[in-house]
Amino acid sequence: MHTHPNSAIKKIRNSFPSLIVLAIGYMLGTASTVATSTHADIRKTPSRQAFKSGSERSEAVLREIASTVKRMDTRLARIEKSVGRVAKMRSQED
Repeated sequence: MHTHPNSAIKKIRNSFPSLIVLAIGYMLGTASTVATSTHADIRKTPSRQAFKSGSERSEAVLREIASTVKRMDTRLARIEKSVGRVAKMRSQED
């Protein structure tokens, strides 16, 4: 049985979109799995001194909280000042 050359070309043309989809899928699959290794730095943790008692630990925590509150207060004061300037400028425009 002899097939016509045009029928072979039609079969290739019909399967061409499927081949394109497969090729795109293959490329996406290989591109997404390129970075499979990771690198990490290993650091030594500092040796711990003796455990601090409750009052020593509380003092350090309270000092840290106080410094954080001071920074927040400074930032809030700057924000309030800039909002006040904007409000003053708008009231002068009206």
